[in-house]
Amino acid sequence: MHAHLRRLTPPLLLWLTAIGPQLFAGGLVWEKSDAQMVVDGPDQPSVRTDFAFRNAGNRPVTVVGWTTSCGCTTAELEKRTYAPGESGKVAVTVATGGHTGKQERFVTVATDEPPPDDIPAKLTIRLDIREYVSIEPRMVFWAPGDAGVEKTITCTAGTARSVAVKRLEAAHPDFAIRIEAVEPGREYLIHLKPVSDGKAAVAVLKLVTDVSGVGERVFSVFATVK
Repeated sequence: MHAHLRRLTPPLLLWLTAIGPQLFAGGLVWEKSDAQMVVDGPDQPSVRTDFAFRNAGNRPVTVVGWTTSCGCTTAELEKRTYAPGESGKVAVTVATGGHTGKQERFVTVATDEPPPDDIPAKLTIRLDIREYVSIEPRMVFWAPGDAGVEKTITCTAGTARSVAVKRLEAAHPDFAIRIEAVEPGREYLIHLKPVSDGKAAVAVLKLVTDVSGVGERVFSVFATVK
């Protein structure tokens, strides 16, 4: 084997080294196995992404089945069997309506490839479903002795849509409320202060906002005075 390699010219050796993994790879080769997506708001009902592949082997490959991590994730193939050199894609749809935050979904694809290429492919969809309004903190707290101190809640637009903070509604008049527009449509400060020093109070406040193209959205903010 070594004598045979010595008879090859350096350019030919470089060419074989460069194309070798592509020529002799077996089975389906995936263009990617991980997709990251930002979802612009919780009202978007679903998102879709494609996972492309190519049969890099020298025999037909049949997709015998697939499983998903949950009922909100579905996968589709145009057909099941792919000839050598043929390309295809798995179209994955994830229902996202009503969810927010970081989410992960999986699709596992099994084929009839012989060992060692028979390991199912795991396709991962990572979602960042943005809330229309980011509120920090969601709870403000006054310890004994600091009831006269003003606390601040920051409200910022979580998506590309503009957001107007209309008002903060309290169930009872235990707090003085002041809203400051830092950047109208994008960032607001809500200043809170108990109106009675030393008086215990627990309140769920309703933050009423107007989201561009969506309408009114209400969020809860919690305030506690010990």
